[in-house]
Order: sequence, then structure tokens, then C-alpha cells
Amino acid sequence: MSNIEQAARSVLRSALPQAQIDLVADHDHALLIRLPEGLEYRLRLTWAGAGYPRDVNQALLRARLDRDLVVVAEQLSSGSRDLLEARDINWLTVDGSMRLRVGPIAIERQRPGSRSGQSRSTIGAWTPSLVIVAEHVMVAFRRSGARAIPPLRDLAQRSSFSLGAVSQAVRGLVERGWISTPDRTGARALVEPGLLLDQWAEEATAAGRRQRQRITTLWGSQEEAMEALQREFTGEIAFSGRLVAQRIAPHSTAPRGFSCYLTQTIAREDLSRRLRAIGLASRSSGDDSISLTQVRRGVLSAGERRAGLDLVSLERVYADLLAIGGRAEDEAQFLRETLIGY
Repeated sequence: MSNIEQAARSVLRSALPQAQIDLVADHDHALLIRLPEGLEYRLRLTWAGAGYPRDVNQALLRARLDRDLVVVAEQLSSGSRDLLEARDINWLTVDGSMRLRVGPIAIERQRPGSRSGQSRSTIGAWTPSLVIVAEHVMVAFRRSGARAIPPLRDLAQRSSFSLGAVSQAVRGLVERGWISTPDRTGARALVEPGLLLDQWAEEATAAGRRQRQRITTLWGSQEEAMEALQREFTGEIAFSGRLVAQRIAPHSTAPRGFSCYLTQTIAREDLSRRLRAIGLASRSSGDDSISLTQVRRGVLSAGERRAGLDLVSLERVYADLLAIGGRAEDEAQFLRETLIGY
């Protein structure tokens, strides 16, 4: 029996009733759980080392992502647990924490004081600065092809956060394993940019939903509304959504809907007045409504100009399409393959 099997067997043995359930070593780093009814469930184990996101991501790249997979680690950070649970992957740690759902067995246990018990506020929470700094790091990688992250002062200038906030955000990305620790020259590098984009997309859209409002056009088409918004708010707005994807990476026929991001420096009363002047008004819901979110200027500065429009970053367009779901998910994948490239 290998060390990983021994560790997993010890943890499972302490959590399962010994008189009723047998644990048997199987080949290829696996354990069999045998129930009294004669049922067997195979657990295929993969080792994730210290249990930070970079360790978990590397383990998942090596493994076959089936339902019998169990990630085993010394401990698991909150970010790693979130990553695994988002994919419905079982895990356990040598200190006795686990999340195991197989057949009729369902165990969720956290050992006091374990790293996996740390709160989201200390490790797992994605703050606004973390979301925007991560976006600028990914954009810099896409544009240059170099994994070395920009200097902190450059990131501060681009993101509109203070140098201290950017430094803290970078430390948060290092803790999660998305950026390497500094080498002897002090340089840091982006780790697994594709996996970072996957997780960032979920966090960015979740944050955006909390701030979003809906508007609708009082006359004209959505294409005309987009052009009117561009003229009225030049330098203060950036676009995303299905109509944008159709312009820069055509994939679907006649998609509807777009979203816009405006700087948060525009007062609500001024915003309402300027929207009415171009034939737009607030609306609580509806298929023809347009999503509008006021954001820090750092969101806009990560974007670029394409097809005659000021857009948010391609990464944010991708995230917004995934959040829409349905056919927009196919459009997101096409955008990623053709323009994002990682």
C-alpha cells in the first residue's frame, strides 16, 4: 500500500463505522469501500501536496476527472476547497478534514485549526481589488505572451487602486497559487493562466450581479442604443455581451443583448438625465433590457477598442457570456479559442 493510500485509509477509517464498512486497497492508488449490502465503491486517489490551488490544479491536470476521484493533500486552503467543490470533486486531508459523497455515504468534516477551516475572509474572499488586479495580470499576459507580471506600480496605475491595495491583491493571488512567489530577482510569474481565467470568471460575474441595474431603449434597436451610449459616454463606458461578441468574434446568428460598464464617478441623477436624453430609461426586467453596471475606472482601463466600440477586456466579455448561459456559452468558448488564446 502506497503512502497516499495509507494516509487516505487512516482518515477514512476514523470517519467510517468500522464494524459495518471495509476499506480495501485496490491497484493504481485506489481504495475500495465495501458496504454490508455487498455494494462496492472505488475511490481513485490523487495527491495534491501542500493543498494550495496551484497544487490542486496540477493534480487535476494529471488525473482523470471522474466521479470516483478523491484529491488527497496535507491540508487544503479555502480557495482549493472552493475550486474542488465547484467541480463536485471529493477531497480529504491528512489532518482529518474531508468532503466525501459516494453512494449512500456523505461526510463533511473539518478539523479545528486546519488550513481548510480558515474563513473565506482570510483566504477565499475575492475583494474588488483582487478581481481587478487579476484581470489586469491576465490581460498583460494575453497581450505580451509573457508570464512575468507587470511591476506593482504599473498595476496600481492601470487598476486605479493604491500601491498598498495592489500589493495585498498580489499577495492574495500568490496565496491561491495563481502567481509564483518572487524569485531571487524579485520577479513574479503567472501560474496556469487558463485555470485562473476559469475561477476569475465566476468571481467577476458574481461581484457584478450585486451592482447591476437594467435599462431599456425607448425607441430604436439595441444596436442603435449601443451606438448612442458610445457617443454620449465616450471615455466613461465600455461594452460587453452577446452583441459585442458577434462584432468581434461572430459565431451565432442574430444574438440579442449587451451590457455596459460605466465609471462609478457619474452621479445617479446625472446618469438618469443623460440616459433619458438618448432614449433610454430604467427597467426592472425584460428580454430587451440592457445590463448597466457602474465600476471603478480600473475595469475600463483593462479594455480595448475593437469594431468601433470601447470594450471591457476580452476576459470580462468571456465571463459575461458564461454568466448568460445557453447559446452564449458556445459564444464564450469560441471567443476564448479565437481571441483570448489560453
